[in-house]
Amino acid sequence: MKFLSLLLVLALFTVSCNTHLNRENEMKLFIENYVKKVAPLYKQANLAYWEASVTGNPEKYKEAADLEFKIAQIHSNKDDFLKLKSFLKQDIKDPILKREILLIYLAYAGKQGDPNLVKKIIEKQNEIEKKFNTFRADLNGKKVTDNQLKEILRNEKKDMKLREKAWLASKQIGKVVAEDVLELAKLRNKLAKSLGYRDYFEMALVLNEQTPEEILGLFDKLDKEIAPEYAKVKSEIDSMLAKRYRISKKAIMPWHYEDPFFQEGISFDNVDLDKYYKGKDLAKIATDFYSSIGLDVTDILKRSSLYEKEGKMQHAFCTDIDREGDVRILTNIKDNESWMDTVLHELGHAVYDKYIDKNLPYVLREACHTFTTEAVAMLFGRQSKNPEFLIKYCGLSEREAKRIAPQLYKMQKFQQLVFSRWCQVVTRFEKEMYAHPEKGVDYFNNYWWQLKEKYQLVKKPEGRNNPDWAAKIHISAYPVYYHNYMLGELFASQMNYYIAKNILHTDNFKQTFLGGNKEIGNYFIEKIFKPGAKYRWDEFVKQATGDELNPEYYKLQFVD
Repeated sequence: MKFLSLLLVLALFTVSCNTHLNRENEMKLFIENYVKKVAPLYKQANLAYWEASVTGNPEKYKEAADLEFKIAQIHSNKDDFLKLKSFLKQDIKDPILKREILLIYLAYAGKQGDPNLVKKIIEKQNEIEKKFNTFRADLNGKKVTDNQLKEILRNEKKDMKLREKAWLASKQIGKVVAEDVLELAKLRNKLAKSLGYRDYFEMALVLNEQTPEEILGLFDKLDKEIAPEYAKVKSEIDSMLAKRYRISKKAIMPWHYEDPFFQEGISFDNVDLDKYYKGKDLAKIATDFYSSIGLDVTDILKRSSLYEKEGKMQHAFCTDIDREGDVRILTNIKDNESWMDTVLHELGHAVYDKYIDKNLPYVLREACHTFTTEAVAMLFGRQSKNPEFLIKYCGLSEREAKRIAPQLYKMQKFQQLVFSRWCQVVTRFEKEMYAHPEKGVDYFNNYWWQLKEKYQLVKKPEGRNNPDWAAKIHISAYPVYYHNYMLGELFASQMNYYIAKNILHTDNFKQTFLGGNKEIGNYFIEKIFKPGAKYRWDEFVKQATGDELNPEYYKLQFVD
């Protein structure tokens, strides 16, 4: 009897193992078929969008939208979605397989609505993006680029009327797209509600493995901890500007800041960073910097579009065309510090994509999370204000670098705290916009300025009732994304601390130079890039730095 019982147990165990293997084989086959369908379409869509962005060709925008819709149709398949749900209920032993299934499930979950509605959303978003990318503002009867407007706000110190006109011109696109943006918000909400979410804001977060409570709770904490220090910084900024423009602090208006949205700090009159970059080849500087830590960007730059041209998108982005190594950046380089930051930033995204382990399955060959790739980009972008970086790549003397180092840190601190408050504005605005898009343009015109006055301490121009919020491309084209920039800054400081302590063995956490050490590049390759999307973001952060995502490192670098 004991022998028969043992045989029965072994038989049941064998059946169980075979059943489990059959289920996992079924999952692997599903993934294989899925990748065969989507990988070529993603590549075609990325190439079409690239051509559209570089040329402004409306046919390419339409091609990109059509391909995006084809991908959405695959993700809208209800039978596949039910199958993915059933897979996730199984006890999947293989962690890689389990992660693949989850990420594919999340891709399907956001598209389980009316296919016609999904198509409308894609078409509307692409229509708005096309308007942004081909729009040129009018200044004194002439068409001007974003770069030209920003140059006026950065450099004009005498003609306050011209500054005001440039600032107003930077907002002209808002009137062009505002109604479309709210219509798009309603369409996105309709899709989200049909899938059981409160609104699109909630859906977008959940499908990116975050929750509104988690993000807003963190933002509330940051508000409480940063607001007092920011108030001091903002007062000092206004004092500096009042002195520069020979006006009273009370007279400071939005056009007196150097960025149209006041999302950046300001330059210092006693430190002209732009002069150090004047006449320099920023692409070469970036190439040499990344090479010094063992990261090769020459192939990336060869495929990229770096300078202004008619019809080209005026912003900057990085794209991984095929997850096989075709990584590119789009920029509109000018020889100033802001563009040095941007080039380093976009190449930060690019090296992340380039060095993801190509032995990983296709589904996992992307950044762990939006904010982790932003963190890498931001960390490298900060180097443009680093004194040692200026010595190495701009020919600054050590004596001069030492003299301006405190001002460079102050500049960086101002930029960080200003940006943190700007992130508060955008994140909270989007929450309200998706909660009540029916309230209309006038309501949001006013609400935008309520937020700017509360969090940025920026004064609303008297009687202004314009859709300045709609002039920010992220609100329409990259929805519920901006909070990831702030998470990225937090994680950037956390990585900075880890590198300073464990690789460079220095207590200089505030102005850490990240060049000239191959161990730094190796850290990024092994701990940050190679894992791709193998882990959920919270597990990834802990493995990469030894701690969960913790705002204390950011405070240590920029507040304390």
